[in-house]
Amino acid sequence: FKDSLVNCINISNKWQMGFFVLAIYKDSLFLFNSTQKGELTRLHAQKDPGQNGRNDRLLIQNKNYVVFSAGKSIFCYYKKNGQVAILTDSLFNSVYSLDFATEDIVAAGAYLETFFYNFTTNTPTSIKHFKHDLMKYGVINSMASDGKGGLLLGNDNVLYTTTLDSFGKFVLDLTFKDDTYTEIVRYWNEHYWAGSFWNIYKNEKSKEPEILPCIHIETLWPNPFHNEFTVQLKVDKSTSIHFQCYNSIGQLIKNVEEKFEKGVYDKNIDIGNGVKGFYYLKVSGECGIENCKLIRY
Repeated sequence: FKDSLVNCINISNKWQMGFFVLAIYKDSLFLFNSTQKGELTRLHAQKDPGQNGRNDRLLIQNKNYVVFSAGKSIFCYYKKNGQVAILTDSLFNSVYSLDFATEDIVAAGAYLETFFYNFTTNTPTSIKHFKHDLMKYGVINSMASDGKGGLLLGNDNVLYTTTLDSFGKFVLDLTFKDDTYTEIVRYWNEHYWAGSFWNIYKNEKSKEPEILPCIHIETLWPNPFHNEFTVQLKVDKSTSIHFQCYNSIGQLIKNVEEKFEKGVYDKNIDIGNGVKGFYYLKVSGECGIENCKLIRY
Protein backbone atom coordinates (compact mmCIF):
# COMPACT_ATOMS: atom_id res chain seq x y z
CA PHE A 1 0.00 0.00 0.00
CA LYS A 2 2.91 2.34 -0.47
CA ASP A 3 1.81 5.68 -2.01
CA SER A 4 -1.83 4.85 -1.32
CA LEU A 5 -2.19 5.92 2.34
CA VAL A 6 -4.63 8.81 2.48
CA ASN A 7 -5.57 9.62 6.05
CA CYS A 8 -5.34 8.33 9.61
CA ILE A 9 -6.78 9.55 12.89
CA ASN A 10 -5.96 8.78 16.51
CA ILE A 11 -8.80 7.34 18.55
CA SER A 12 -9.25 6.55 22.20
CA ASN A 13 -12.63 5.46 23.51
CA LYS A 14 -14.33 2.62 25.34
CA TRP A 15 -14.71 0.51 22.20
CA GLN A 16 -11.30 0.65 20.56
CA MET A 17 -7.80 2.05 20.85
CA GLY A 18 -5.44 2.94 18.04
CA PHE A 19 -5.87 4.44 14.56
CA PHE A 20 -8.24 4.31 11.63
CA VAL A 21 -6.56 4.25 8.24
CA LEU A 22 -8.21 4.92 4.89
CA ALA A 23 -6.39 3.72 1.80
CA ILE A 24 -6.90 3.41 -1.95
CA TYR A 25 -5.24 0.54 -3.81
CA LYS A 26 -5.83 0.18 -7.53
CA ASP A 27 -9.62 0.39 -7.92
CA SER A 28 -10.61 -0.39 -4.31
CA LEU A 29 -11.12 1.55 -1.09
CA PHE A 30 -9.96 0.01 2.21
CA LEU A 31 -10.61 0.96 5.82
CA PHE A 32 -8.24 -0.40 8.46
CA ASN A 33 -8.02 -0.24 12.22
CA SER A 34 -4.58 -0.23 13.80
CA THR A 35 -3.99 -1.05 17.45
CA GLN A 36 -1.36 0.61 19.59
CA LYS A 37 0.87 -2.36 18.82
CA GLY A 38 0.67 -1.52 15.12
CA GLU A 39 -1.49 -4.48 14.12
CA LEU A 40 -3.73 -3.70 11.12
CA THR A 41 -7.23 -5.10 10.83
CA ARG A 42 -9.21 -4.64 7.62
CA LEU A 43 -12.69 -3.36 8.44
CA HIS A 44 -14.04 -2.69 4.98
CA ALA A 45 -13.22 -3.00 1.30
CA GLN A 46 -15.15 -1.19 -1.40
CA LYS A 47 -14.47 -1.93 -5.05
CA ASP A 48 -14.62 0.99 -7.49
CA PRO A 49 -15.83 3.65 -5.00
CA GLY A 50 -15.79 6.26 -7.77
CA GLN A 51 -12.90 8.33 -6.52
CA ASN A 52 -11.81 11.27 -8.66
CA GLY A 53 -8.54 12.00 -6.94
CA ARG A 54 -6.69 11.80 -3.67
CA ASN A 55 -8.06 15.09 -2.34
CA ASP A 56 -11.62 13.76 -2.21
CA ARG A 57 -10.81 10.98 0.28
CA LEU A 58 -11.57 12.23 3.78
CA LEU A 59 -11.87 10.52 7.15
CA ILE A 60 -13.44 11.84 10.38
CA GLN A 61 -14.72 10.14 13.51
CA ASN A 62 -16.35 10.54 16.90
CA LYS A 63 -17.12 8.02 19.62
CA ASN A 64 -19.85 6.28 17.57
CA TYR A 65 -19.01 6.64 13.89
CA VAL A 66 -16.14 6.70 11.41
CA VAL A 67 -17.26 8.59 8.32
CA PHE A 68 -15.14 8.50 5.18
CA SER A 69 -15.53 9.54 1.57
CA ALA A 70 -14.32 8.69 -1.90
CA GLY A 71 -15.43 10.56 -4.97
CA LYS A 72 -19.17 11.20 -4.86
CA SER A 73 -19.79 8.66 -2.10
CA ILE A 74 -19.84 8.88 1.70
CA PHE A 75 -19.56 5.81 3.93
CA CYS A 76 -19.95 5.16 7.65
CA TYR A 77 -18.35 2.53 9.85
CA TYR A 78 -20.47 1.98 12.96
CA LYS A 79 -18.12 1.33 15.86
CA LYS A 80 -20.67 -0.48 18.02
CA ASN A 81 -21.54 -3.25 15.56
CA GLY A 82 -18.65 -3.08 13.08
CA GLN A 83 -20.95 -2.58 10.08
CA VAL A 84 -20.30 -0.28 7.12
CA ALA A 85 -23.09 1.53 5.28
CA ILE A 86 -23.20 3.88 2.30
CA LEU A 87 -24.75 7.18 3.36
CA THR A 88 -24.88 8.47 -0.22
CA ASP A 89 -23.35 7.59 -3.58
CA SER A 90 -25.00 10.26 -5.67
CA LEU A 91 -23.42 13.60 -4.78
CA PHE A 92 -23.05 16.20 -7.51
CA ASN A 93 -19.31 15.90 -7.33
CA SER A 94 -16.43 15.04 -5.02
CA VAL A 95 -16.49 15.65 -1.26
CA TYR A 96 -14.21 18.48 -0.20
CA SER A 97 -14.98 18.72 3.53
CA LEU A 98 -16.47 16.62 6.35
CA ASP A 99 -17.42 17.37 9.96
CA PHE A 100 -19.89 16.36 12.64
CA ALA A 101 -22.50 19.05 13.22
CA THR A 102 -23.53 17.12 16.34
CA GLU A 103 -22.65 13.67 17.67
CA ASP A 104 -25.35 12.17 15.44
CA ILE A 105 -25.36 14.46 12.40
CA VAL A 106 -22.56 14.55 9.85
CA ALA A 107 -22.12 17.30 7.27
CA ALA A 108 -20.28 17.13 3.96
CA GLY A 109 -19.32 19.89 1.58
CA ALA A 110 -19.15 19.13 -2.13
CA TYR A 111 -19.26 21.02 -5.40
CA LEU A 112 -22.63 22.82 -5.66
CA GLU A 113 -23.97 20.79 -2.74
CA THR A 114 -23.97 20.50 1.06
CA PHE A 115 -25.04 17.12 2.42
CA PHE A 116 -26.27 16.19 5.91
CA TYR A 117 -27.00 12.78 7.39
CA ASN A 118 -28.87 12.25 10.65
CA PHE A 119 -27.86 8.92 12.22
CA THR A 120 -30.67 9.07 14.77
CA THR A 121 -33.39 9.12 12.11
CA ASN A 122 -31.28 7.67 9.25
CA THR A 123 -32.31 10.67 7.18
CA PRO A 124 -30.17 12.23 4.41
CA THR A 125 -30.64 15.89 3.44
CA SER A 126 -29.08 17.41 0.35
CA ILE A 127 -28.90 21.18 -0.17
CA LYS A 128 -28.28 22.13 -3.79
CA HIS A 129 -26.54 25.49 -3.86
CA PHE A 130 -28.00 26.66 -7.17
CA LYS A 131 -31.47 26.35 -5.63
CA HIS A 132 -30.46 28.77 -2.89
CA ASP A 133 -28.73 31.39 -5.03
CA LEU A 134 -25.35 30.03 -3.99
CA MET A 135 -23.97 29.16 -7.40
CA LYS A 136 -21.04 31.54 -6.98
CA TYR A 137 -20.16 29.77 -3.72
CA GLY A 138 -19.88 26.46 -5.51
CA VAL A 139 -17.41 24.35 -3.51
CA ILE A 140 -17.56 24.04 0.27
CA ASN A 141 -13.85 23.41 0.63
CA SER A 142 -13.74 23.72 4.43
CA MET A 143 -16.14 23.52 7.34
CA ALA A 144 -16.07 23.58 11.12
CA SER A 145 -18.66 22.68 13.74
CA ASP A 146 -19.21 23.94 17.27
CA GLY A 147 -20.52 20.46 18.15
CA LYS A 148 -23.96 21.85 19.04
CA GLY A 149 -25.43 22.03 15.54
CA GLY A 150 -23.72 25.17 14.31
CA LEU A 151 -21.51 25.08 11.22
CA LEU A 152 -19.15 27.55 9.62
CA LEU A 153 -18.79 26.82 5.90
CA GLY A 154 -15.91 28.22 3.88
CA ASN A 155 -15.48 28.82 0.17
CA ASP A 156 -12.41 30.85 -0.78
CA ASN A 157 -13.25 34.34 0.48
CA VAL A 158 -16.84 33.55 1.46
CA LEU A 159 -17.88 32.37 4.90
CA TYR A 160 -21.42 31.54 5.90
CA THR A 161 -23.13 29.73 8.72
CA THR A 162 -26.04 27.40 9.25
CA THR A 163 -27.53 25.82 12.36
CA LEU A 164 -29.17 22.59 13.42
CA ASP A 165 -32.58 24.23 13.29
CA SER A 166 -32.11 25.70 9.82
CA PHE A 167 -29.85 23.46 7.75
CA GLY A 168 -30.12 24.86 4.26
CA LYS A 169 -30.52 28.46 5.37
CA PHE A 170 -27.09 29.93 4.76
CA VAL A 171 -26.20 33.24 6.37
CA LEU A 172 -23.10 35.18 5.47
CA ASP A 173 -20.87 35.43 8.53
CA LEU A 174 -19.98 39.10 8.83
CA THR A 175 -17.98 38.67 12.02
CA PHE A 176 -14.93 37.91 9.87
CA LYS A 177 -13.15 40.49 7.78
CA ASP A 178 -13.96 40.67 4.10
CA ASP A 179 -11.71 38.82 1.66
CA THR A 180 -10.52 36.31 4.25
CA TYR A 181 -9.68 33.80 1.49
CA THR A 182 -10.24 30.86 3.78
CA GLU A 183 -8.26 27.75 3.07
CA ILE A 184 -9.25 26.12 6.37
CA VAL A 185 -11.73 26.78 9.17
CA ARG A 186 -11.83 25.34 12.69
CA TYR A 187 -13.81 25.68 15.92
CA TRP A 188 -11.74 26.04 19.09
CA ASN A 189 -12.11 27.69 22.48
CA GLU A 190 -15.70 28.81 21.77
CA HIS A 191 -14.72 30.65 18.58
CA TYR A 192 -14.60 29.92 14.87
CA TRP A 193 -11.19 30.43 13.26
CA ALA A 194 -10.37 30.87 9.58
CA GLY A 195 -6.91 30.47 8.10
CA SER A 196 -5.74 31.98 4.84
CA PHE A 197 -2.42 32.02 3.03
CA TRP A 198 -1.25 35.03 5.04
CA ASN A 199 -3.40 35.34 8.14
CA ILE A 200 -5.51 33.65 10.81
CA TYR A 201 -8.84 35.25 11.67
CA LYS A 202 -11.07 34.81 14.71
CA ASN A 203 -14.75 35.66 14.64
CA GLU A 204 -15.36 38.24 17.33
CA LYS A 205 -19.03 39.00 17.52
CA SER A 206 -19.70 42.65 18.14
CA LYS A 207 -20.81 43.40 21.66
CA GLU A 208 -24.29 44.67 22.22
CA PRO A 209 -24.26 48.38 22.96
CA GLU A 210 -24.22 48.89 26.70
CA ILE A 211 -27.44 50.31 28.11
CA LEU A 212 -26.52 52.83 30.77
CA PRO A 213 -28.83 52.93 33.80
CA CYS A 214 -31.06 56.01 33.91
CA ILE A 215 -32.90 55.31 37.19
CA HIS A 216 -31.24 55.94 40.55
CA ILE A 217 -32.73 55.75 44.05
CA GLU A 218 -31.13 58.63 45.94
CA THR A 219 -32.76 58.01 49.32
CA LEU A 220 -35.86 56.56 50.94
CA TRP A 221 -37.66 57.65 54.10
CA PRO A 222 -38.92 56.87 56.66
CA ASN A 223 -37.35 53.48 57.11
CA PRO A 224 -38.70 51.82 59.21
CA PHE A 225 -42.12 52.97 57.91
CA HIS A 226 -45.73 52.38 58.91
CA ASN A 227 -48.18 52.53 55.96
CA GLU A 228 -46.37 54.81 53.53
CA PHE A 229 -42.90 55.95 52.54
CA THR A 230 -41.24 58.31 50.07
CA VAL A 231 -38.53 57.39 47.60
CA GLN A 232 -36.35 60.10 46.07
CA LEU A 233 -35.58 59.18 42.48
CA LYS A 234 -33.11 60.63 39.98
CA VAL A 235 -34.13 60.07 36.35
CA ASP A 236 -31.60 60.72 33.57
CA LYS A 237 -34.02 60.62 30.64
CA SER A 238 -37.74 60.41 29.84
CA THR A 239 -39.04 56.94 30.70
CA SER A 240 -41.88 54.95 32.27
CA ILE A 241 -41.10 53.57 35.72
CA HIS A 242 -42.71 50.72 37.64
CA PHE A 243 -42.83 50.75 41.46
CA GLN A 244 -43.46 47.26 42.89
CA CYS A 245 -43.53 46.47 46.59
CA TYR A 246 -43.32 42.88 47.88
CA ASN A 247 -43.72 41.42 51.34
CA SER A 248 -41.27 39.01 52.97
CA ILE A 249 -42.78 35.93 51.26
CA GLY A 250 -42.63 37.46 47.77
CA GLN A 251 -46.25 38.55 47.39
CA LEU A 252 -46.80 41.66 45.29
CA ILE A 253 -48.79 44.11 47.40
CA LYS A 254 -48.38 47.35 45.43
CA ASN A 255 -47.80 47.98 41.72
CA VAL A 256 -47.68 51.51 40.30
CA GLU A 257 -46.51 52.79 36.90
CA GLU A 258 -45.78 56.42 36.11
CA LYS A 259 -44.08 58.41 33.34
CA PHE A 260 -41.15 60.64 34.37
CA GLU A 261 -39.10 63.22 32.52
CA LYS A 262 -35.45 63.91 33.29
CA GLY A 263 -35.06 65.24 36.82
CA VAL A 264 -35.21 64.45 40.55
CA TYR A 265 -38.54 63.39 42.09
CA ASP A 266 -39.99 62.49 45.49
CA LYS A 267 -42.46 59.66 44.95
CA ASN A 268 -44.85 58.83 47.81
CA ILE A 269 -46.04 55.21 48.00
CA ASP A 270 -48.87 54.13 50.31
CA ILE A 271 -49.23 50.36 50.68
CA GLY A 272 -52.15 50.51 53.17
CA ASN A 273 -52.54 48.42 56.28
CA GLY A 274 -50.50 45.28 56.66
CA VAL A 275 -48.36 43.10 58.91
CA LYS A 276 -45.03 44.11 60.38
CA GLY A 277 -41.81 42.79 58.90
CA PHE A 278 -39.46 43.13 55.94
CA TYR A 279 -40.61 44.58 52.61
CA TYR A 280 -38.83 45.03 49.30
CA LEU A 281 -39.20 47.81 46.74
CA LYS A 282 -38.36 47.22 43.08
CA VAL A 283 -38.07 50.29 40.84
CA SER A 284 -37.68 49.36 37.19
CA GLY A 285 -37.74 50.88 33.72
CA GLU A 286 -36.47 50.20 30.23
CA CYS A 287 -33.02 51.40 31.22
CA GLY A 288 -32.45 49.95 34.64
CA ILE A 289 -33.62 48.32 37.87
CA GLU A 290 -33.09 49.48 41.45
CA ASN A 291 -34.00 47.54 44.61
CA CYS A 292 -34.11 48.41 48.28
CA LYS A 293 -35.15 46.78 51.56
CA LEU A 294 -37.60 48.30 54.03
CA ILE A 295 -38.86 47.48 57.55
CA ARG A 296 -42.50 47.98 58.53
CA TYR A 297 -43.38 48.57 62.20
